[in-house]
Amino acid sequence: MPSKIIVKTTPGEGSRVKLAMSFEFDSDDPQAERIYRGFGLMLKEALTPDEAHVFMDRFEAARARLVKRA
Repeated sequence: MPSKIIVKTTPGEGSRVKLAMSFEFDSDDPQAERIYRGFGLMLKEALTPDEAHVFMDRFEAARARLVKRA
């Protein structure tokens, strides 16, 4: 289970809003796969198909680096 969950919203410039989410969990946590999938599903809903594709490419690359390190 995630041991630390942070959600933060702050005003940006003009009418912009910044939203940050942070989950801290062990890489071998049984929920890790569901957390990764949940982030992907959330952003797939929020982003355009092109934005979602770019994000998922970056996300999977970052995740692969973590797996190699563990």
